[in-house]
Parts: sequence; C-alpha cells; structure tokens
Amino acid sequence: MVMSNVCLSLLRQLYASIPASKCKGLCAYSCGQMYMTPTEYELIPEHLRHPQQDYVECAVSMAKHERQHHLKQQVTEPACVYLKEGKCSIYEYRPLVCRVWGSNNMSINKCEHGCEETISDEQYFSLMMSWMEISVLDGSFGSIIESSEKVKEFWQNEHCKHPD
Repeated sequence: MVMSNVCLSLLRQLYASIPASKCKGLCAYSCGQMYMTPTEYELIPEHLRHPQQDYVECAVSMAKHERQHHLKQQVTEPACVYLKEGKCSIYEYRPLVCRVWGSNNMSINKCEHGCEETISDEQYFSLMMSWMEISVLDGSFGSIIESSEKVKEFWQNEHCKHPD
C-alpha cells in the first residue's frame, strides 16, 4: 500500500506537469483498447471502472487499430471501453497514453486534425521515461516490455513498417 501511494503521488505529479492540450475533440476514432498501468487504473474512481484489460493484448489491439485506421480500412478492433458517445467518460482520470496523444509532432502522436503541439519531443520522452519509472515501482514494467515485443512482432508479421 505504501508503494501504491508513492506511485499514485508520482503519477499525479507527472500528470500535473503535462501542459493543457489544445485538442479540437475530433479524434475519438483513435480510441482503441486502452492499456494502462495498475497505478493509472487505480486513479479511476471505482464507480467508473471497467475490468482492467490485459496490457499486452490491448497493446497489440491498439497496433492493429492504428494500422487499420492508417490504411483507411474499416476499423474492426474494439473501441476503448471508456468511449461513450464519442467522448471520454474518464477524461479527468485518463492514462498517460491518452494525455499525450496528439500533443507533439512525432509521427506516432501527430494530430491529423491540426491541433497545436503542446509538448516538444524532449518533453514527450521525459514524460515517457518518468512513466516507465513509475511502472517499475508498480510492477507493470514487465508487461510494458512484453507488449513492446508483441507489437514489434505484429508489425513484422504484417510485413510492413509502422505507419509513417
């Protein structure tokens, strides 16, 4: 419980360091199965929580979702369970992956609707490193590494490069 409180405190500090986005709210199509660390899940009030999804499965599903969208195919991967009528039902509690989506001009995060960049690539990598440090503390780092390998395997099996 002490470690959990430390992780929650660190995550709240991390979230507070992210500049407000200048989002136009046009990207709900990109909300696929969402993966989050146990600490991120813990931040969501119990009455709003869905059962936590397997991190690795969600990461692979997101890669498939991203590929289908990039190729302008019919997206068949499930949408985020927190997406309700085109809006995020846990916006205030959303995990880091959602908070930084479209926030910089790196190809993987670049907003295709013209939303303004709010963080630099350096800030993005710093945020991700801090998030990974928290994931080591909350015990989810192994899942992050495993999911990275599975996503890499997906792209290799698709005989294609990552879109972009």
